Amino acid sequence: MSTIIGGGGGIQSDYVLEISNLYFTGHIEPQTWLKQITGTTRTGLILRDVSLEVGSSNIMAILGSKGSGKKALLDIIACRANNGSKKGYVLLNGVNMNRRLFHSTCSYITGQTDKFLMPGLTVHQTLHHEACLTLKVPSSMRKIRVRQILSDVALTQLAGSTVDMLTPSEKRRLAIGLHLIKDPVVLLCDEPAWGLDPLNTYFIISILSNYTKKYGRIVILTMEKPRSDIFPFLDRVTYLCLGDVVYSGNTRQMLDYFRNIGFPCPEIENALIYYLCLATVDRRSHEKFIESSNQIGLLVDKFKLEGNSFLRLKGGGGSLDDQMSSTRGMGTSVTPLHAFGRPSVFGKMATLMMRNYSNTFLFSMQGLHNVFFQLFFLPFLFFLMWIFYFGKNDETQAIFVTYNGLVLNILCITYFAAVWSTLLTFGPFRKMYYQEARNGIYSGPLFITAHTISSAPYDVITCLIGSRIVFELTGLSSTSDWLLLFLVLLACYTMAKQQTFASMLTLKNKFYAVAFLSAGHALQITLGSCTVRSMRGLPDWQYYLSYITQPRYASSYLQEQIFLEYKDVNLRSVVGSRGNCFSSSFSPGCRYLNGTHYLYDRYYTHSVDRDDVNTYLNFGICWAFPAVVFLFSLVVYALPLPTLVKQKFRD
Repeated sequence: MSTIIGGGGGIQSDYVLEISNLYFTGHIEPQTWLKQITGTTRTGLILRDVSLEVGSSNIMAILGSKGSGKKALLDIIACRANNGSKKGYVLLNGVNMNRRLFHSTCSYITGQTDKFLMPGLTVHQTLHHEACLTLKVPSSMRKIRVRQILSDVALTQLAGSTVDMLTPSEKRRLAIGLHLIKDPVVLLCDEPAWGLDPLNTYFIISILSNYTKKYGRIVILTMEKPRSDIFPFLDRVTYLCLGDVVYSGNTRQMLDYFRNIGFPCPEIENALIYYLCLATVDRRSHEKFIESSNQIGLLVDKFKLEGNSFLRLKGGGGSLDDQMSSTRGMGTSVTPLHAFGRPSVFGKMATLMMRNYSNTFLFSMQGLHNVFFQLFFLPFLFFLMWIFYFGKNDETQAIFVTYNGLVLNILCITYFAAVWSTLLTFGPFRKMYYQEARNGIYSGPLFITAHTISSAPYDVITCLIGSRIVFELTGLSSTSDWLLLFLVLLACYTMAKQQTFASMLTLKNKFYAVAFLSAGHALQITLGSCTVRSMRGLPDWQYYLSYITQPRYASSYLQEQIFLEYKDVNLRSVVGSRGNCFSSSFSPGCRYLNGTHYLYDRYYTHSVDRDDVNTYLNFGICWAFPAVVFLFSLVVYALPLPTLVKQKFRD
């Protein structure tokens, strides 16, 4: 790496990205679950002997029709081409490109990245949080960097606007700014202007070109239909056809090269499109297909023989002016900010937590939505339940059925509310996670840990309010009973949230997720809560299976606390008798003498090998479940997922 001292006294560096004799074999048809399991997906040669060079302050366009290998080439540079075999070299300043090097010095953006922005944050907040996640510099320098990027992508006037208020072009510029904030020396852009009108396409390309010249960086972009007005911004161009290089070199020299080999571009034609058509197979008829394929084959062979001088950043192949144009900006690259290092794990965790809070407390409908489901959804459902149960605590035999149903509803509502509140608020964070983790910004376990810690205050508040509503229906009286009830509900709520986090790693559709999770919780409640069927009535295999369900312990604890309030009370019959039920009474409706009798009838108590009613054990195991599920979530988010699963959450 050559270094010089800039005018301001700072150290500056040149960068060269070189691809040499690159071959890549990969899948040539879409994958399905069946084909992935059976290994029958067809493979073929996607890139053939691809070579190119691009240096500092240069923007290179990779042009070609669909299926030419443009995206595969970017994926290989970014070390994302996992399903295939590669032969050849990708070098950055002579160093072999690997995933760690790419994540630390480069970045990759697609035309769909703007769909993964956090909707409730402002433009400034979005860039600020990204700077905190990627730059280990003083806060004053981060603020300056954010202002620079706002200016570079022309969003300074919209710094206070929320993401959901931006136009498609503004969102695209913000998405580009997110990748520029960490100052990558190489920025890969797959269709950066996809879906935009010509004016905004010109604007996007001009922003990228200005960035390369201002900071001495490298931009490589792909396009299917380049317009003539972006020609001046492209320093270098590479044409691909079915994985072969038709031309790679300086954009100005391209006109001379094709003119010299007998394919001059008419003056009124868009040179980029003209030579793109020349490098595209004509499939309108069999004869045209054969003719165009043969012509492209000749062009590929011609460039291999005569194109080496055009391929290189320096050397022959054109006039002195053309050669200087090919290498303009060399020696003016400012030292990148990644040279200062990356934030620590705790710094990233703090940033993720602050971003979570920023996205929750918003002065907008999105903010009200987040606050309601994070804090008030569970209390709201408990309030609706309170309306139906209020005034039902009489002292007849019906109290057993009433409180049994109350425990059942408490468990169902707690699990249901946790699942729905998570599904309706976790989605934007999950989308950001898939993009940022793919870019190597942070890991899955760090993400889930930060989200768990940041959501803990919400869980405590919502369960505290909800437990107070439920407490008024249980017949319990002391403050300690209320706090213990709150802790049991919090354990159930937390476990359900952790299960939802884990399931949302693979389930994209929230309705599929809620159906899957609700069915699982319903099965656990039916099997283990002793509200649908008594423990004594379960077959042995179901009884022992219930040990792995949290409702077994939560319900046992709740029922013990509630029904032991009636341990010394002889309740009246449900048929209207004024007399109490005694052990010597066989009056109709006198099934249970008191709460203790009810517990003995439903649970195994003080048995040699079975003791279901154990206050401290049930309470402790109830809290062991969220801890175990949290550890399971960490493992799940740390494991590499199949490509088909990850692809659902990407563009």
